[in-house]
Amino acid sequence: DGVIFYTHDVEVAVQSAGGFARSGIDIEFACNLPHTRQPPSDPAQRLTVDAILAGRRLIRALWARMRWLQYIHPHGQVQAALMDGRACGGDTGVPCGKLDSCPGPDIWVNVGAWAVRELHLLTTPVGRFQNNGISELMANRAYTQDLGFLDERTVHHARVCPPW
Repeated sequence: DGVIFYTHDVEVAVQSAGGFARSGIDIEFACNLPHTRQPPSDPAQRLTVDAILAGRRLIRALWARMRWLQYIHPHGQVQAALMDGRACGGDTGVPCGKLDSCPGPDIWVNVGAWAVRELHLLTTPVGRFQNNGISELMANRAYTQDLGFLDERTVHHARVCPPW
């Protein structure tokens, strides 16, 4: 619904799920969206316009505040271990389970790829981290949502919920 929960002060670089402290950040969307070859026809199963705009506004605000921010990756791109701790991706020959599903094509195409285009954030490998690449499913342009004239700089109704 476009609500942003502020859980960590931007002055504190926390260890992200991908291990990108001081190189990147983690942003989580509260949803469980499909990651199928074709986008669902039911709008209730798609990322909302409010959520897209809020995600873009959040990334732009964080990027403006933390000038060291250079990279944006879908979680599965940098995943190095399965939930049971076994190594995956890279040259292990074991596929990483989140490569196609985290964050899912609706979020990646409409928010992550937008940040690459508009803010020139990078998806290239980061020195000490493996790069499983961005899967074909994750980058599926069929998930692109046409927002028309709307963009995150002109729509200011996203609510920010502080951590207290």
